[in-house]
Amino acid sequence: MFFKLHHAFADGVGGNAIFAALTDWERDPAEERPAPPARPIKGAWPELPSVGGRVIEAVRDRIELDWERARAVTNTALEVMQNPQTIQRAWQAVQSVVESFRFDSHSPLRRFGRARRLSGIDLPFDEVRRIKRTLGGAMIDVILTIMARAIGKWHGAHHLNGVRELMTLVPVNLRKPEQWADQPLVGNVATGILVRLPIRLRSPLATYTAIHKRMEAKKADPGSAATPIVAEMMSLLPRRFFRWMAEASFGGIDFIVTNVPGILVPRYFGGAEILAAYPFAPVALKSPVSVALYGYRDRLFIGLDSDETSMPDMDAFKEMIRAAFVELRDAVDHRGRGGRRCARPAT
Repeated sequence: MFFKLHHAFADGVGGNAIFAALTDWERDPAEERPAPPARPIKGAWPELPSVGGRVIEAVRDRIELDWERARAVTNTALEVMQNPQTIQRAWQAVQSVVESFRFDSHSPLRRFGRARRLSGIDLPFDEVRRIKRTLGGAMIDVILTIMARAIGKWHGAHHLNGVRELMTLVPVNLRKPEQWADQPLVGNVATGILVRLPIRLRSPLATYTAIHKRMEAKKADPGSAATPIVAEMMSLLPRRFFRWMAEASFGGIDFIVTNVPGILVPRYFGGAEILAAYPFAPVALKSPVSVALYGYRDRLFIGLDSDETSMPDMDAFKEMIRAAFVELRDAVDHRGRGGRRCARPAT
């Protein structure tokens, strides 16, 4: 079963709610009498099935869209008048984003083809969570460490040793924990943290320490919290200008790593047990691959969306991810036995 959703319709948590709605908790759930189909109603306008009616419907939709935009402009203006600090927070977010995009990874990956390959691997979720508990940070810190080590190995294998950091987009869910199940809010309730991911440090523990510090600093940055405000204000701009700004911003990203909170119990579809669930994210313009992770049952499923022009050796990269996981796990176990860790950067 494969379904594709635009990010304007649902983010990762919203997509997870859709996945839960499409599937069952039991293999043979009790049958329920289907409800009679509801007649679609759009406002107070009558439904006309003829060709002329469809033209009228298109005009009506455009009027409703322009009305929604006008109402959004009014609401935003009122919000700014009532809370002047909103402008300051939005300006801090803009400054933070501009500063991030001034960074140049010097990545030579300028080739960008249209061929895509979707593939995936999985890791033992209990082991990944054990690493997280031992190190004491967040799950995303562990995931970013594994991916930084893997993409660093890939760059090294291709003699791209001048690339030492990648500007990485890390989507972050803005829902409160109690809203994940009761109020999944299908839609986009997320922001994105831009962090420079070190990919050439010699030690996996040194990589983890650097990533943990950078993520904590980004989370504390007022600009990161204000990013949704900027996005809301940008949505009021003319469509062409908004599209240009979005594409220009996306072009400054080298790597995407996103972690979606999953469902840790079996799900069923039409009486069949679902054994695996892989998420996928779009490819950034200068990156050979985007990585999405989803915890389902006892596995951490990793969906890889690669640009075959830049990464024809996806099978090798998947083995690098496994090797990076084992490397970090062994380093954590070694430290737990009293081993020393090296924090010197690679030369």
